[in-house]
Amino acid sequence: MKVLLEHLRTFTDLPERPHAARELLDDVGIEVKTSDATEFGTVFNVELLANRGDHYAYSGIAREASGRTGSPLRLPQARALNPIPATDAQVRIESPLCLVYTLTEFFRGEGNAALPREVLAPMLAGDIHSTLPPVDASNLTNLDLGQPTHAFDADTIRGAVTVRLSRAGEQAWMLFTEKPVEIPEGTLVIADDEKILGIAGVIGCVESSVTDQTRRILLESATFDPVAVRIASRKLDQPTDAAARFMRGGDPTLPLFGAARVAYLLETHCGYRVGDTFTAGAWTNPRRTIELRVAPAQRFIGADLPAAEMVNRLTRYGFAVEYTNDDVLSVIVPPHRLWDVQFENDLYEELLKSVGYDATRVTLPRVDMGALPSHAENVVARTNDVLVGEGFYEIFTDSFYSRRMRERLGITEGDPLWDHVETQNSIEKDYSLLRNNTIAQALNALATNVNLKTANLKMYEWARLFLPDPSAENGVCREEAVLWLLANGRDRGPFWGDKGRPADAIYFAGILEQLRLELRVDLRRGAGDAHRMARFLHPGRRAGIRLGEQLVGVFGEVHPSLLQRFDIKRQRPVYLELSVDALLAPPVPRVYREPSTRQPIVRNVAYAIPAGITAADVRDALATAAPPFLREIRMVDVYELPNDPQRARAVTFEIDYLPEESLTGETINAATEAMMSAVTERFGERVTLRA
Repeated sequence: MKVLLEHLRTFTDLPERPHAARELLDDVGIEVKTSDATEFGTVFNVELLANRGDHYAYSGIAREASGRTGSPLRLPQARALNPIPATDAQVRIESPLCLVYTLTEFFRGEGNAALPREVLAPMLAGDIHSTLPPVDASNLTNLDLGQPTHAFDADTIRGAVTVRLSRAGEQAWMLFTEKPVEIPEGTLVIADDEKILGIAGVIGCVESSVTDQTRRILLESATFDPVAVRIASRKLDQPTDAAARFMRGGDPTLPLFGAARVAYLLETHCGYRVGDTFTAGAWTNPRRTIELRVAPAQRFIGADLPAAEMVNRLTRYGFAVEYTNDDVLSVIVPPHRLWDVQFENDLYEELLKSVGYDATRVTLPRVDMGALPSHAENVVARTNDVLVGEGFYEIFTDSFYSRRMRERLGITEGDPLWDHVETQNSIEKDYSLLRNNTIAQALNALATNVNLKTANLKMYEWARLFLPDPSAENGVCREEAVLWLLANGRDRGPFWGDKGRPADAIYFAGILEQLRLELRVDLRRGAGDAHRMARFLHPGRRAGIRLGEQLVGVFGEVHPSLLQRFDIKRQRPVYLELSVDALLAPPVPRVYREPSTRQPIVRNVAYAIPAGITAADVRDALATAAPPFLREIRMVDVYELPNDPQRARAVTFEIDYLPEESLTGETINAATEAMMSAVTERFGERVTLRA
């Protein structure tokens, strides 16, 4: 928001030097990003707190400065109005999402006088163009007080002005749009008996807008539910100034004052005559009261403020304070802070801002003896060592994404991954869903790098998933920590080069083996089709990760159709997702076995195995005739036989015998011959020995 310093000074006393005024605003939480000298004066470009609707106005910014300096807050002049309760023939409120609603009549005088340029200065300095006097007066009031108003051409309205929810199939032609659009059912709207006049708290419509021919105006000044305004603004893609204020919580006591300020501007400068004001709405001040304990507040803010000083400082911000005693204060929250002040700690923040963060005592926390790293910290550190040693970079992605991500992932309603934890009031549409998978962020990161001509990459992240589960302790979702990896491009080691083979699923099997050995966790490859992420991987180039009988992860090559939806071309990335709980499993204990004094007893046999017979079949045949002193049969080498029409493979098996003292060479050879005979008996000449 752009703030004209000279205009801000009319609301409260500020330091004379612009630099000192800037430092004051920075210190009270209104961050000044830039300061520019313009034809109107010094303009501060300020960044406001996302949850403070009252900050989006000169009066709100001035109140923050006043809370620090103690200088009085001065509000702009307003005209006395004649408010009367509206009849059903004038205003109807059919939804509790409208808290307060007022309509004020204005009659245009002779001529069409505009607001003076010096009056328009804060609006022009904020890059808001001047149009018609009623619109300019509304914009100025919005800037000054944070109370949006809207002018309807009274002669275009048929019947009562009604605040209601939109019906299925209704259309509205919003200002600054090319044509009417369908309004989502259940949107809070302002309507007459024939049409929609505006989207409540967001934007007006063309058919009821004022023009230079308008003679009679009905000025709307109201307060709406912030969530309803946010939803409407996001669904209709209308991020207006009015919506920016209403969606952060409007002050239900301001509509009449806002209308009175517009009345003052139009009557004083533009020759308009002001008529009656019709009021409607059932809102009453809840007088939310918070007990503030003086001693804990003093400890928290690090300042020895007496109770009377706390009362003085809180009153500057608009709070009403009643003494209970010197130990406890009863603080009544003003209407403009009902949306963000609910707890005692919120009052601590107000006192801290008033005192100044730099003015509080600096104390160091108590330090006891340190502790050894926990098992979880050790696991994370050792896993990082393995991955960084393999050339991976740790990245950090958002835990949110937009609803469009479902379409990119190919997820439709009814899919197990369709349900997400949804934010009802996200500031940006791109952050409305909490993620229930990590491959979306992984592929977004890959697509960004590929577009920047950086296709060779390895990245990983310790991430958290939010899986909807009404039975969870928080009643919303259960959280699951996962580790994901993605590799793309050539070279399988830590050194990148053009001669390495592309990273593939076999490479990730090697990474998994390194983690198994480093962490001593019995992670094994196995069937992974049941994993929720398996569908996103190539069916012929994927595998599951198992810890005992439990499926704890999956890895493989990303499915080509998914790459196409992310617009990733000519790449074959591999992806791995693994539950962090599996990595944190108790390590397999190290068992010391005294080495044998005898040399290992090993015999190797090699077979030519044709297509249709697996090496496992041959190993099973060997095992059927195995003696009691057999330790293990291992497959140690596979070689594709060239120019073999049967596509045979040469497979070498290593037969490992227990090194028992009673065994002789003759006994070992006889046992080996018996096992080889079992293969011949089972497969005949289809499986033959190779020299």
